[in-house]
Amino acid sequence: MRSHIVLLSGLLVAACTAEPMQEDTDKTPVLFTVGSEDPALTKAGVPYMERDGHFVCAMYYHASASASLQDEGDFDVDGGTATKAWLKVNNDEGNSVYWNEADETAAEVDSYGFDKSAPIFYWNNRMTHAFVALADYNHLAGYPAWDAVYDLTRGTKTRMSEQPDPILALTLTKPAGSMPEANRVRLYFKHQFAQIQVNLKAGDDNSAQVSAAQIDKVEILGVSEQAYVPTDLKADGTLEPASAKAVRLDDFSDAQLKENKWGTSMELFVMDESAVGYLKSFQAIAFGRLAAIRITWHEEEGDQVVHCSTFEVPETNESHVKLWNLQSGMRYIYDLEIRRGTVAVIRAEIKPWQQKADLVYGADGTITN
Repeated sequence: MRSHIVLLSGLLVAACTAEPMQEDTDKTPVLFTVGSEDPALTKAGVPYMERDGHFVCAMYYHASASASLQDEGDFDVDGGTATKAWLKVNNDEGNSVYWNEADETAAEVDSYGFDKSAPIFYWNNRMTHAFVALADYNHLAGYPAWDAVYDLTRGTKTRMSEQPDPILALTLTKPAGSMPEANRVRLYFKHQFAQIQVNLKAGDDNSAQVSAAQIDKVEILGVSEQAYVPTDLKADGTLEPASAKAVRLDDFSDAQLKENKWGTSMELFVMDESAVGYLKSFQAIAFGRLAAIRITWHEEEGDQVVHCSTFEVPETNESHVKLWNLQSGMRYIYDLEIRRGTVAVIRAEIKPWQQKADLVYGADGTITN
């Protein structure tokens, strides 16, 4: 499973000399390398973003005549200083080059491998610059739409990897020296939505003899169908968090609300491999409020009676871990037992999404009943 992506940005000194940087830094391009996992947190080698992976980046800086290294003030977010560039990884070590998103095939490149027709970032002065980078982790082969609303419904999708998975990075940095390494910065991409995983097995009370083939589907109820990832930097150098479109119950008929009082439902995708000790596992990317989980299964013999059991998610668990409102970059894992007429919750874990397994985190919240 791929982990969070980290973006490394370095200052490329003109003519590759060791001479001190001049105050006029207009012709000094910003060079990017894209990898994953902070090397300070793991002894393993840095894994890089796959070749031809794409991302979009916006750069902001301080343009005010009154700004100084001692008192930079706000970023110029309204005065037209923001520039945007499209980049792609062009080797197996994460090196990224500026590219023209409109034409992937006919590029004329310079000595750095940059597409000559593409916008390129340059350090504008010695003050702090801000870089906001966006990619779609499930669609790295294409450039993501900037400032877009994402459709989270299942639709025609057949796997979680076909859902949108926007990842966003923000770093504030300034050129600190004359050599590339002195100006190298890291931008960590974080998942903007959440991942839900549901693992199912037959209850220990033996009230329901269930096989994997008898489990028909798992749905999550009450989640938002659309979500938005803000990419416009605020003057203070921060970003608004991702937001989910509220579910309006007025948009549903009485018949629909009788079937599902939370309005929306999304069927999870069957995982290729089930969690150890479970019959079947399901997963999906979601956002908004997770109100309930609904399990549908059928009896193997006789008239094949269909059972539909719903677990209502509490707002918080016994450890005061919030469960309703899904958090960006978190993975919610529900281990459930299927019993005749009901569902028993063994455990509900909440952990950072796609971090390495050998990293240590705090205790997970657990629900039992």
